[in-house]
Amino acid sequence: MYKRISAVLVILLALSISSAASAKGFELGQIGVGACATYGVLTISDHQNYDTYGFLTPTIGVNASYEVLPGARLLGSYTMNVKSLSKPYLADWVGNVDDVIDPVYTNLGVSAAVAVTDHVDLVAGWTRFTSGYGDNDGTVDVVNVGSGFKMGAAVSVPIMQGLSLSGSYAFLPRVSSVTIENEEYTETYVGQGHEAIAGLTYTTKLGLAVNLGFRFEHYDGVSDCCIEDRHDLVDHIGGGLGISYTF
Repeated sequence: MYKRISAVLVILLALSISSAASAKGFELGQIGVGACATYGVLTISDHQNYDTYGFLTPTIGVNASYEVLPGARLLGSYTMNVKSLSKPYLADWVGNVDDVIDPVYTNLGVSAAVAVTDHVDLVAGWTRFTSGYGDNDGTVDVVNVGSGFKMGAAVSVPIMQGLSLSGSYAFLPRVSSVTIENEEYTETYVGQGHEAIAGLTYTTKLGLAVNLGFRFEHYDGVSDCCIEDRHDLVDHIGGGLGISYTF
């Protein structure tokens, strides 16, 4: 929980410093801030039983952008899940799991975007994620932690005045991750990741924008102990609503 709060505070502090500098007359590029809420399916691999636990859970997130040069921006985002609104289930077959509770998912991303056309940006950056769960007895606490560099593209196509269709995709060619059970390392993995966002955005003349769309993240890995065993460390897909302001 403290790590989640710290990440949000870092983003907000950076935005506050930028705003203060702008107010004092420094030449700053365009700044964007936003927040979003989604509702969807979160699945997390059980590294011991080779099952995948599923949860219906909302997520909330914040994001920021800063134009360092014309056509070049720095981007940051942080997403975390809210407590599950459903009982967990085994994603591989129909059935309930009574002893698994409190799913956790966080996603921290930083990247740089460079415009190649008026509507297309190339994006490169880094992502760090955590996923995990506990049990009813309080005796098991499983956390997956992973990170990797990513590359991709973002597209924004105007449909009509104020309305645009946007989407982005990033590929993580190498994701390094570990499973920590009761604060002890149990397995390490090397795998890949995929991130995608798409939606409709309506932007007002004042710089306020509303977005309706979906997001998807998937990170997997092959265990160092078993070359043929691939684990879906986390898979999240959901639809939701976002709001942002650019100044």
